[in-house]
Order: sequence, then structure tokens, then C-alpha cells
Amino acid sequence: MMLPVLWFGAGCSPKISEVTTVKTGVWYLADRYPVALMFKSGGKELSGEYIYTGAAASAPAPFTASRGLRGWKFELSGLKDFRLTGRLSEDGEDYLLTPRRGPAIRLRKYNPGTPPAYPGRYSQPVFDRYVRVEKVYGYASGYYASKPVANLKPEAYAGIVLDVLGDVTKNVFTDSIRLDLDLYSASGDPVENRPLLLLIHGGAFILGDKRDDLVRDMAIHYAKCGYLVASVNYRIGYPAIPGMYSQLERCMYRGVQDVKAALRYLSDHSSTYGFDPQRVFVAGNSAGGFLSLFAAYMDDDEKWQSTGGGLFGLKQELGCLNCSSNKNKGKYKIIGVVNLWGAVTDLNIIDAKNRVPALLIHGTADRIVPYGHDYPFTNVNRTLASFFTGKVYGSRQVYDRMKEVGIEARLITIPGGMHEPQDDDTAVYPMILREMSAMMYKVLSEPALKLSGPEKITDTLKTARYILTNYQNQPVQWVADGGLITRSGSAWADVVWIRGAGSKSITAYTTAPDGLVRRGRIFVDQ
Repeated sequence: MMLPVLWFGAGCSPKISEVTTVKTGVWYLADRYPVALMFKSGGKELSGEYIYTGAAASAPAPFTASRGLRGWKFELSGLKDFRLTGRLSEDGEDYLLTPRRGPAIRLRKYNPGTPPAYPGRYSQPVFDRYVRVEKVYGYASGYYASKPVANLKPEAYAGIVLDVLGDVTKNVFTDSIRLDLDLYSASGDPVENRPLLLLIHGGAFILGDKRDDLVRDMAIHYAKCGYLVASVNYRIGYPAIPGMYSQLERCMYRGVQDVKAALRYLSDHSSTYGFDPQRVFVAGNSAGGFLSLFAAYMDDDEKWQSTGGGLFGLKQELGCLNCSSNKNKGKYKIIGVVNLWGAVTDLNIIDAKNRVPALLIHGTADRIVPYGHDYPFTNVNRTLASFFTGKVYGSRQVYDRMKEVGIEARLITIPGGMHEPQDDDTAVYPMILREMSAMMYKVLSEPALKLSGPEKITDTLKTARYILTNYQNQPVQWVADGGLITRSGSAWADVVWIRGAGSKSITAYTTAPDGLVRRGRIFVDQ
């Protein structure tokens, strides 16, 4: 390959403080000529490798440099007519090769680039510690808002529920129950525009607490992933009167009102708590799964008739979905829902008006909340269950309905799985975290970055330019494995691929204000 001869005399050049040692193992790109140098030894003679950067791919070749009257004279193997001569000095992290006449050649230290901080944020834990604070989000009339139970294993569930149902009649319906929630966030997280994950505990609408094992563990996990997480208490308890299913409906409706009140409260304080109220996920197990689905899909014109007043004023009018528990007016948007073995009472609340993506996880042997269409608590007694509740639609029917109306949904069926299947199979909880993380990250990260450029390098290709085709005016960080980025702009990068360097790929990263790292990548075959 014939290249221009570059010959710089020492002559009467200004006094330059020349280097006595050089940094090895680092590439330096010449700013005026198409070569990159890597020093491997220093002293009275220099040696190393160079690559020609004026092509899409180049194989490393050796160079040497000896010191003479005209400064350092570089000899590049295979490029006999390409000679660099001048005095070598340091300029910050770069070197300057200064001739007698003409401008100096800058040997710019190559920055290989590294992925942004926390590239897995929102998909995996990136923080080690978390903090939890409790907040009061409202007051409302009802029976109670918390009843922790130490052992909610499936085999004990039925007996506990029956005992608590018997005790409900002893509870006094009061006008001012305190409603509180726990906020979890990562210690030292600098991001102030995080998405919110609201977790809702289970317990058959008569027991449970915001610090139950499952929701507490999930809250800690997702706080360490970078989310702001809220675990909410809501009004529970109702008189179990045979034939009066309306009492359970009213209890569920109060729970939906409380979930929405918590979201309004959090939205009004979003700048204080550091999250984006337009990006909210709701998730819950069992009864919390019911409420998650109701919160995402139920509208005021779809509420139960039983929520109205009556009986000569003895039955309280419950009002609209956003008319209870506090006076907060904050706006929010639910962008994803996770139902863990919950159900709905009416499939018609799921329609095209609320196209919220959903993840549904349910076991086929669940007899507390059915996988299909059936009465809940058939593990106790089907006939008895029919006296207190109506049939509900489990995750199988919910999923089918979502697909029918065009809602993006994923159903994870656990063959033979019972209620709270994570208690029976240690593989279930990691699966839940994996599937939830993937679903929420997909919603947050769309659209993914898209790159265009050569995927196969040939000898005839002169330039390997890669372009970010859906650039969104965010700073782009480029990383080339197996190559050097010779030039780059806001949405493009030129690469010289190093032959023999192993696997090769070019990756573009952007970091949004919420800390979400998007990535686009092309693997290159040479």
C-alpha cells in the first residue's frame, strides 16, 4: 500500500520537553493521518503495533522508532514510504509529534468506552442497600386496614379465613381508619424520575398486611433494581352473611378506592419522592391481584350496583372510584399490571379503552382463587362458598379476554400449582421476579435502539459506519469490541475492525433522565 511520505526535520524548532517513557498497551489515534499506534516497549528505541485506520478492517503490524538528530523516526512495517519523524512530547493523556515545519501530529489516546453506570437498572438489582419509610395516605370508613397473619401456607389458609370471617362480626365499622403505605427506595440513588411499582398484598379481603413476606421481599428486590416501590394497606373486612355477595363486592370496591387514593397521594408528592407518576406499575397476589386488575381496567361506569346506597340510609353510598380516602387530585398513568393468582368478577371491565399490558401467573390446581371460571374457596366447600361469593374469572379467562380485545398480555401457567405456589416450589419466586422484571423493563425500554451498518466485513469495504436510526436527542455512548472507533457523531460512528481480535460488536448506549439504559447492538462477522 503506497501512502504519502511524511518527513519532518528538527531544524530550529522551539524548545520541547520530550518524553523519557511512553505508556504501553494503549492505542493512540493520529489526528491527521490514518494510523493508530500502540507502544509495547520504550527507552532508547520504541516498538509496538500499528493499524491502518483508513479501511473498514486492518490487521496489526509492527513498528519501531529510533531516536536521532531529527527526533524520533518511526518505521511502520509494510508501509516503507510512510515515515513519521519529530520530537515526541506529552500533552495531557495524548502525545504530540512535533516537526520542524507544519503543525504537530496529535496522537490521541483512544478511549475504548465503557457501558453507562447501572446498565441493568430496572431489570436486575444494581444497588446494595435500601431504605423504607411509612406514610399515611388517607383516612376512610371501614372495618380495619391490616390484619397480619404469621402463617398463610395453603394448608392453613382455609382454617384461618373461616376463623377471621367469624371474628369480622365483632369488629366495629368506624368512620376513620388510617390508611398507610411503605415506600422503598435504593440508598444513594441519584435518579429523581423513577417509575413507581405499587404492590398490593393478598389475604381474601379479610387479612394481610403491607409487610407480608411476599410483598416485602418483592419491594426490597425492586427498590434495589432502581424503582420507587410502594406497598399499600387498604380497607379489608366484611360481614360474611349467607346469600349477601354484595358485602364482598363492597369490600373489594373500597380496596380499589384505596389503591387509587394511594396513587393520587403519591402523584401529588412525586417530586418529593422522586418518581414519574405517568409511569406506574401495579402488582398484587391473590386479593391484591384482584385489586391490581380492577385498578388498571375498571371504570366508574363498570362498578357494581351494590356500591350504591340503600336500605333506608343504612347502606352507605361508596361514591366514585376516585371519591374516597383522601382529597388528593394527583394524576397518574398505569402502564403495566401484574396479577399473581388473582381474578376478576366480570370480564367486561377488560376492554379496549384501557390497553394496559399485563403479566398473569397462576397455578392450575389453585382452589382458593380458580385458574379458570369457578367459585373461590372450593377447597373449603363448594356449596358453602356459593353462599358467600359468586364465581370469578381466573387468569386463564382474563388472558383470553385480553387477547380478544387487543391487550398485550403474557400468561404463565404453573401446572399443578396451588395458591401461593412460591410456598410449595422454591423455583417459583425467582421465576416471578424474572418474568416481572422482563415485562416491566420491556414496557419502559420501548422503543429499543436500532442500529444499521455492515454486519460482514470484506476486503472491498472502505468504511464501516454504524448509524443509530431512531436517535432521540439523548447523548450516545459507543463501545466497539474488537475494533477502534475512529470518528463519531451524535448518531453515528466509524469503526476500523482489528483482524484477528476475536468476536466483534458495536454497541450504542443512551441513558434517559430516569437512569434507564437503552442499548442497540450489531455483531460483526469478518
